[in-house]
Amino acid sequence: MKNPLVTITPFPGTKFFENLDKDGRILHYKWEEYDTRHAVFQPALMLPEDLEEGYRWSYEKFYSYTSILERSFGMTAPTKRLLYI
Repeated sequence: MKNPLVTITPFPGTKFFENLDKDGRILHYKWEEYDTRHAVFQPALMLPEDLEEGYRWSYEKFYSYTSILERSFGMTAPTKRLLYI
């Protein structure tokens, strides 16, 4: 899997797209932006810009050198593991 982080995208032909379109929540039909990186619908409880910003933040955090090293070699401090309990 190349990129496990995606923004939920209502692809045409899916029930998800149909439901959002029926509710008037599809923002536009610029198909080049239906790429799992752009918000193309109005989320129920946030702004589309917040959804995109959350995606960018997660992507940058996940693919940072620190994160890559930690995932590659394990966490160096045993006490840091306690954060995940």
